[in-house]
Amino acid sequence: MENIDTSSPMGKAMFTITSAIAELEADLIRERVKAGLANAKAKGAKLGRPSPGFDEDELIRLRKSGVTIRG
Repeated sequence: MENIDTSSPMGKAMFTITSAIAELEADLIRERVKAGLANAKAKGAKLGRPSPGFDEDELIRLRKSGVTIRG
């Protein structure tokens, strides 16, 4: 939100410092998230989307009746 004059050497330095701090912050967040996921996995938590359950008998019945995967 700040207006930084990047045409001057001081403005270029401020822009570089600001971008370096933003990159550092993003890297720290990334590390904390990875550590949290590793901790949850170590405690036995299931991560990710649950697998879709299906009834194998129903699948066989539908295939025998002529229903295809596309409908």
